[in-house]
This record gives sequence, C-alpha cells and structure tokens, in this order.
Amino acid sequence: MTDRQNEKLNMHQTVLNYCREHAGVYAGIPAFIRGVDELEGYVADTKLIAGHQSGVAIKGTTAQKSNAENILVQACLTVAGSLYVYAFESKNPVLWKKFR
Repeated sequence: MTDRQNEKLNMHQTVLNYCREHAGVYAGIPAFIRGVDELEGYVADTKLIAGHQSGVAIKGTTAQKSNAENILVQACLTVAGSLYVYAFESKNPVLWKKFR
C-alpha cells in the first residue's frame, strides 16, 4: 500500500478504536452499533487485502484496494454521521465540541 493508503487505514483504525473504547455511550443505539461493526469488518477486509498484495510489486492503486477504501470511507461517514446526530440529540457538550 502507498503511504497515503496506510495513513487512511490508520485513521480508520483510530476511529474504530475510539468507537470501541466508548462503546458504552452508544450501547443503546442499534444503528450505531451496526455501523461500528461494519466499520470493523471493512478495516479487517482492507488489512487482509493489503496483506495479500504486499508481496506484489504494483505501481498505483489497484481497483480492489480502491473499492475497499471507498467502502471503508462510507462506513466511517456513516459512523460519524450517527455520532453527530447522537451528540446533537443528547446535547452532549463534550462530544458536540468534537464536531466544531
């Protein structure tokens, strides 16, 4: 993977770690739980694909990596959107500040 792809994967892993660390906050929100679970699956899939392709000398981004990245980004956006709504609805000032 390129440096940029590794950075994005690390960012997605960080988001996932943060969500898992604070799972109690969204424990009662089934849609959010599903979003985090999907994100975890996409991160794992991306790592698996990267591992398979690490021994292949290819220049540029392959269609498979690009597709995995797009799916991962969409999952992150879904989780972020749900978290934004939760912060707004619950009037949580600590969480709300993170979106400003």
